[in-house]
Amino acid sequence: MLKKQILLVLALFLLMAFFASAMAVSVEFSVKAEGTVTKTVQNETIIENCTLNTETNLTDCINQTVTGESQVESPWEKTVVIDIECEDSCSYPMPSFNQPSDAQIEKYSLETSSNATVLFESTDSKSTKNPEDKINVKAQKAATFSSLMLEKMLPSTINEGVSQVNLFLTNNGTEAIVYINASIIGGGASAAYAESFDRLEPGRMAIIPVMLNASGDGQKDVVVRVNWKGAKNLYSSIYSYRINVLPKPGNEPKSVNSTEVIAQFNSDKETLRGYEGQYQQKQADGYLVSTVYDSIKDAKDYVATIQLLIGEEKFGEAKVKLALLELSLDDIDNGLQNALKTKQTFTDKLKNNALLISSIIAAAVAAFGFYEKQKMKIKALKEKIAAKKSAKESVKEAAKESSKKKPKEAPKKPGKKAKAPKKAEKESSKDDDDDTLQTPVQ
Repeated sequence: MLKKQILLVLALFLLMAFFASAMAVSVEFSVKAEGTVTKTVQNETIIENCTLNTETNLTDCINQTVTGESQVESPWEKTVVIDIECEDSCSYPMPSFNQPSDAQIEKYSLETSSNATVLFESTDSKSTKNPEDKINVKAQKAATFSSLMLEKMLPSTINEGVSQVNLFLTNNGTEAIVYINASIIGGGASAAYAESFDRLEPGRMAIIPVMLNASGDGQKDVVVRVNWKGAKNLYSSIYSYRINVLPKPGNEPKSVNSTEVIAQFNSDKETLRGYEGQYQQKQADGYLVSTVYDSIKDAKDYVATIQLLIGEEKFGEAKVKLALLELSLDDIDNGLQNALKTKQTFTDKLKNNALLISSIIAAAVAAFGFYEKQKMKIKALKEKIAAKKSAKESVKEAAKESSKKKPKEAPKKPGKKAKAPKKAEKESSKDDDDDTLQTPVQ
């Protein structure tokens, strides 16, 4: 029981660490040290030393080398980049620059990113001369906003009567959208309405199908109203679109080129396999491609659906799903091209390893549970064996007492056959044989 409690506490700690890290803001800034390096340089000067020779009345000259030293100063600087996670405000010590022994640092300066205010504590500014100064960081959490954009409405040409049009909506905000409803009015069409309760994360696209009943051919102007709910509030947007309504066709079925559908489907499957390989490679190289996973999953679902439709020779429906598959492939391509290789935060590591952590905890709990069950079974078996032994000892004692109370028998005459062993002795012998029962190995 104690071990289970320890595992539960460990799981709770991991969850608390996950949520605490999710609340933190990643802040990057750099500290630059500037100063001078002083070096001693030796200089050699050659001078001509001349003397007058009185005997010859000539001047004798000798070159002499004079050695001297001078101090030369040159500028020196070094920059250290610091990447930390800060919830609201935090303090960071002055980093070590490992400057050479002949370098003298004269000042320090800060360069910060746009999502935080970083200042030295003693000067409350971005520069200081104190090597023991501290750096104060005030994180600026990005303001959240909700934005749902209608990218397009397809198809733009429909027939008279009931037709399906698809609204392509993209979440361009910073918070998730939990509910969407859309309505189309105008253009001689009956009011059409659709809604979705699927959660739409930031940067993701939703496709909302709407059944539109159009009357009268020609170009029609329609109004699309989109309502959605973010984390707390409700929002709304209005868009105008022009659609082309064709006269109601006859009963003849539309012909779909099955060969083109199959060829395009095979090509898209190969493209998806290539993207999966790129996704795995970029993930191994440290790129942040977690958002691409959902698009790959959606594309695989479309592939499975199209495969079934082609097998049933429903090429018209397969062609519609094929268009949705190609939109998912475009999302995957954009996600892979725009993936950034950055340092993973503690939140990213926990997200990427959440399944592994939960599996380890579950396996550990199962192992301890199995151990406790086996321990109880072995204990019950030991108690049963002990009870059997106690009963056998009681039988032996009773047999001994009974033999003491009976009169002694006369000595047997030689040559006569020995009597059969008493029943108690048989039981005692049988009990001795039962004592050889092996105890289960624990």
